[in-house]
This record gives sequence, structure tokens and C-alpha cells, in this order.
Amino acid sequence: MKDTFRLDSVVNSMYMGKDYVNRHIVHENRPSHGLVYIKHGKKLYSFKNGNEIRVSGGCFIYLPRFSDYVVRRDSVNGETEDYSEVYCVNILCTDNAFGEGEYDDRAFAFHVKREAEMESIYKKIIREMYLKKPYYELRVTSLVYELVHLIFTERHSEYYTTEVESRLSPALNYINENYIGNDLKISELSAMCGMSENYFRRLFTRVYGKSPVKYITERRIAYATEFLKSGLYTVTESAMLSGFDDIGYFSRTYKKITGESPSQTLHGEDIK
Repeated sequence: MKDTFRLDSVVNSMYMGKDYVNRHIVHENRPSHGLVYIKHGKKLYSFKNGNEIRVSGGCFIYLPRFSDYVVRRDSVNGETEDYSEVYCVNILCTDNAFGEGEYDDRAFAFHVKREAEMESIYKKIIREMYLKKPYYELRVTSLVYELVHLIFTERHSEYYTTEVESRLSPALNYINENYIGNDLKISELSAMCGMSENYFRRLFTRVYGKSPVKYITERRIAYATEFLKSGLYTVTESAMLSGFDDIGYFSRTYKKITGESPSQTLHGEDIK
């Protein structure tokens, strides 16, 4: 992965939602670099050189220009998922910006820690390219650089040792099991890891790319999203069930993180 990245153009952007049927797709001599975020579903990418990359919900995969591969639904224990949710931005840029070697060898994938932030950037790019307001190209260019910066920093975080992550695991596991309906205190979380509050905050932010408070908030927002998408709960009910007592704060936070209002998610409105 190179530190130097130069964007030449954005070819297109797309969102393939729940109506998108999983298909067996063959790509030969890919015409552009693909920046793909898998929000839901399991996929297997088989490259011509024999490499295989498996991805699932919450993963990012980079597909190099000129690469040859087949993408199909992946199965676990013989089971496949019926649908996928995928965001994709295709670009032309510095050819070796994401890696060296043969084109098929440059592909990589990782699990995204800052999922809500990445999805929000994709949504904004798609929105700008759909509306095509005056000077939208400048906004799209800025957003793609923001996306690439997030990709680089997220991938870089993969290099942190498992020893460092294991030190944070007691707090992380506790957060993931108790982020709804519990008043999580930094003092208690840091004590679980045997650290001071300040050191815990710094280490958590360095490894996961966000503060403990932001991590908890994004987990709650993701939880609320599932309630809203079900169509069975109102905005107020979704907020309360996700640990938010202040509906105004919930609505502001939700839009800041996801790029759309709770009502838009509830009613399944397209990004416009």
C-alpha cells in the first residue's frame, strides 16, 4: 500500500440493495479500480491467479484495475444468504496506489471497524453523483479522497498486534454485550483492562479509530437502524429500544452517522 494516491476520475458509484439478487459474475480485465463495501451478505472472490478472498457483512474489498476474477455467493455449512447489500465506487487513479505486484495479487480485504462512517461516505458519493448539482465533481472528488484515507487508516490498523487488542478485549466484549440499556462508564471499562482512563481512551482510539464513546454510539445507531428498517417500530420506539432517551439527540446523531434521517430509513426512501 502506497502513501501516494492521485485520483484521475470517478467512473461511477452504485448501491445494490435488498432487491439485488446474488449472482455468479465473471470479470475479465477490470476497467477500473473497485472500492467495495459489503454491508450484508457473504461473497467469494476467486482470482485468475488462484487467490481467493472471502468477505462478509462489514468488510471492504479492493478490486484492482485489470484484474480477472469470478464473484459468487459464499456459503457457510452449506447455507447461503438470499441477498446482499453492497456499495461500490469505481475509480481511475495511480495504478500502484493500493499495492505492488501483479494485478490479481494486489486485491485485499479487511473487516471495517468504522462501518457507519464508511457507509455514510459511500451514500454521500452516490447522492452527489445522482443529483449532479453545479460543481458536484469537486464534492465527489473530496469524498473519494476521504474514503481512500479511511481505507488506508483502517487497513493500517490491521497491523496492530493481537497483544494490544487482547488488552482491550475485556472492555470491548463488555461493550458489545451491554451497549443497550446500560450506562457504560469509561472508569469501569478502563478498570476491566487494568489501565488509567486516559490511557484506555488513547489506546482504544488508536486501535479502533474512534473513541469508546463514539464506538458505543455507533453500535446503538446500527441497532436502531435494524428496528427502523423492519418497519415495525416508530422513530421514537427505535430510539428508546437502542438506548437513547433524548429523541432530538438521537435524530441528530443518526443523521450525522448514517447520512440520512431516521424517518428516511423507516420509510425506505432512496438517497436523493
